[in-house]
Amino acid sequence: MRVLAHARASSSSSTPAPALAPIDRRPLAALKRRNVAGDDIFTVDGVLTARECADIIRCIESKNAFAPSTSRGPAFGEAWRRNGRFQTDDDAFAKALWRSSGVGQFFKGGLDDASGLNPNIRVYRYVTGEHFGPHIDERVMAFGRWSAYTALFYLSDVEDGGRTIFYDAKGRPEHFVEPRVGRALFFRHGVHCCEHEGEQVRRGVKYVLRSDVLF
Repeated sequence: MRVLAHARASSSSSTPAPALAPIDRRPLAALKRRNVAGDDIFTVDGVLTARECADIIRCIESKNAFAPSTSRGPAFGEAWRRNGRFQTDDDAFAKALWRSSGVGQFFKGGLDDASGLNPNIRVYRYVTGEHFGPHIDERVMAFGRWSAYTALFYLSDVEDGGRTIFYDAKGRPEHFVEPRVGRALFFRHGVHCCEHEGEQVRRGVKYVLRSDVLF
């Protein structure tokens, strides 16, 4: 029997948080949405440039600010995980990422209008052999607003592995999203969240920035 596990962090960095690199504004028409599962799961390529991704990574690595993150496993209601983790509260960066990247345009019309990103920014580093096992993401509240979508921004390509895998109701792999520099992945969470995992990195290093879309 499979245990439904939640995303939980076991540790965070005590190193003073470095300032994250700024995000440049770009033409909105350059962004194209690709539906993976309608409004439930979709990607947008080119949200960040390769330089912006490299600058974010450099800001964190230069301060040695990644802390190890592990878990106790599904028996304790936690997904298996092993990765480096950086966390900071940066409202200015979250607003710049939302406004300048143009991703807000994909939460209009059919979706309730979103108000922005959670300023609690997390960046994960997965080296060869590391992964984040099957789990669901829970809703959070920030500044009086509830989240409804997970927002992942891939900061690197991966030589082998590292995909985000979504499972169907019977626990079978159904959708696969490849990590690509500058690609954003959005998917519903809370009661609407599909079980998903960060596949083991078999070769290379995976960097991904995590936030939440607030409504």
